[in-house]
This record gives sequence, C-alpha cells and structure tokens, in this order.
Amino acid sequence: MKQMKAIFFGKGLSILLFAWLLLAGCESNPSIDSYDRNAAITDIYVDISSLSLEVGASQNITFWPLPANADIMKLAWTSADPAVATVDRWGRVTAVKAGTTALTVSSGTVSKTVSMTVTNPPTVPLTASWSFDDPSNLAKADVIDGKQGTPMGLIGNIVPIDGPSATDKAIRIAAGGANYLKVFHGIPFPQGKDYVEDWSILIVFRLPDLNGWHTILQTDITPAGDADFFIRDNGLIGVGTLGYVGPQPIEAGKWYHLILSRKGSSKTFYSYVNGKTYHDNVQTDASRFNLLEAFLVSQDEDGEDQAIEIAEIAVWDQLLTESQAYAVELTLQSR
Repeated sequence: MKQMKAIFFGKGLSILLFAWLLLAGCESNPSIDSYDRNAAITDIYVDISSLSLEVGASQNITFWPLPANADIMKLAWTSADPAVATVDRWGRVTAVKAGTTALTVSSGTVSKTVSMTVTNPPTVPLTASWSFDDPSNLAKADVIDGKQGTPMGLIGNIVPIDGPSATDKAIRIAAGGANYLKVFHGIPFPQGKDYVEDWSILIVFRLPDLNGWHTILQTDITPAGDADFFIRDNGLIGVGTLGYVGPQPIEAGKWYHLILSRKGSSKTFYSYVNGKTYHDNVQTDASRFNLLEAFLVSQDEDGEDQAIEIAEIAVWDQLLTESQAYAVELTLQSR
C-alpha cells in the first residue's frame, strides 16, 4: 500500500546586483561609476539577523558589501549545516529539514551571520487516494482514517503494470478518447454550490513516449469536453490559459510526481513537478478549473490523449503551497 494518509506541510534569487548598484547610485553613496574592484570590504549589510522557514520553502536574503562600491562578487555564503538549510551565493535560502543552523556571508575576516530555524509544516490529511496495488480491483480507493474511498471509473483499455518500484503497482491507459479514468474526488461541495473551487491533485505518471500530446486533467466530466491540462510533445506542461512551462521538460520513460493545485477565491493555479514549482500563482478563468463530483484523467475530445501510465492519484481539499508540495515529494521519495 502506497497510501500517504497525512503529510507534513507548511514562501522570494534576490536581484542583489540591482539592489547593490541602486544603492551605489544613491546620492549618499558612491556612484556606479566609482565601482572599485579592489576596494577593501569593511562591513556587510544584511537585511535580517534571523530566519525561520518550513521544510521546502525558500527565501532570499538581501545583502551587499560596504562600502557600496566594493565588489559584491567577493562575498560568499555558507551554511553550517546544509542538511538543514542551503544558501547559494546570491543569498537564496532553501529549507531542507527541521533543525537549526547558521548562515554566514563573509569576505576575508569580515562576516555577518543569520540564525536559521527550519520547522516541519502542520499535517494535512488526504481526502482520497488510489494506489492500483490490487490487480484484481484496479478501481479500488485506499482506506483513509478507517473509511473506504469511492472507487474510480476505469473506462476502456486500462491494464495493470509494474510501477516505480518492486512494491508499487500501476496502470497503463491506452491512447484515445475511449480510454480514461473518472475519479470521484470526495471533496464536499461548499454550501450553496454544486462544484469545488479549492483542490489539489497528485498524479504519479510515466509517459511511454512523446510522440503526441498527453492529457492529465479534464474538469468537464462529459467525454466530449476539451481537456484542461496537458503534456505537450516537447515535454512542456500546462494549457493555453495558464501557459506551457518546463524548467525541466518531461521526458519519456521516467516516473514523475505532478501536483496541480487551485484556489478559487483568488483564481490562482499552481503546478509542481517532483517538488519544484512550474506554474506559480497563475491567474485562471473563474470557472474552468472548478471540479464537479469527479474529474477525468487521460481524456480529450480531439485526440490529444496518448497512452499514459499512472501509479497513484491523491486528492486534497485545499491549495498546496510550495513547502507543502515539497513535503509531499519528500514523503514519496521516502517510500
């Protein structure tokens, strides 16, 4: 059983050269033209003395050398314990695991230190999940808090296969609009509404090839509808209204952990791949990403639904932040 049950949850590269040059250009400081690579650094400005983040979150520390016309490239950041938090040369801090450490920026004998605390986010329970571990009953939902979830609908040519590990199973959905999943998410409708605006969906998937487009999500539960999230044949993910993105494009033959997350009140959409943010606070159509009682996976009305393999689907009844998505990733990696 791959079920997560409850997951630890819980926010950016400073444009430091810009800030440094802007400071250098102020009337009370040396001008940009007076930049001196050989100027001795006598002090360092750092905008904070302590920092607290949840696991998976990142934040920038603003800093520059004093005098302001000195060479910022002579400053170097280090973390006393990179297993707790890392920091790059531009002061970008990433919280790795719960604990404390010290982040120090220095040049020669001159230094400043920031006290760093990393905490685990609060636990947030799953609403529903499906692990495909029983080849005799692929539609079966996992048991969460002693309650059996609603079986999903498996329509068309769907067969069991081996999953990401020896103990994980998966399914293969054949290409074509006649083959898809109908997933009953189990999120209660808010009072007075017949749809859900706030949700997050995890899909653990692998593409056999990139010889066409693959459909991840369709919110219209009529099979004739247009899908709402795709993987293109170049590995980018998204849909026209969100944009297609791919800091690291999806490749065929690899397992990925994709989280789609939406908050209705702010009409914002996020996507995360293997714990990294792809779509970040993107404004969405007010109704396109509302969920009815179910959603469809690998279904599109005009053939943009090539074969896909899925090892797990999970649902939460809220938007997941960057740190929350990272916590999910850590849980998946720990299995």
